[in-house]
Amino acid sequence: MTYTKTQAGYLVRIFKNEDVFASLKKLAEKESIKSGWISGLGAVKDMEAGYYDLEEKKYHFKVYDDVYELLSLTGNISSFEGNIALHLHGTFSGHDNAVFGGHINAMKSGITVEVAISTYNTTINRIQ
Repeated sequence: MTYTKTQAGYLVRIFKNEDVFASLKKLAEKESIKSGWISGLGAVKDMEAGYYDLEEKKYHFKVYDDVYELLSLTGNISSFEGNIALHLHGTFSGHDNAVFGGHINAMKSGITVEVAISTYNTTINRIQ
């Protein structure tokens, strides 16, 4: 991963095979990011994405092993029980250009992932 600090936050590039969640958490810890908004694009693999079932009150995830275009990544950085928490959603497409998306539980960079983080000078506490 490499990144540059800007007036509004950070511009981040996550390299091939790097864990997207681990990279973003590492950056947040290193730079003491209390909260922020994430947006990005790229190509990803080894991903778990799914949805939250309101009736069952639980997530249902599907594993995607191929390389997919990351058309849109959006989410936030907050704090949960004193630790950095990432809440990420994504829109993806595969070889057939069919689009799918959902809540992301895990994801690695398939080629590159480019992220912009707008930071805020306040702590946002996530509640479960």
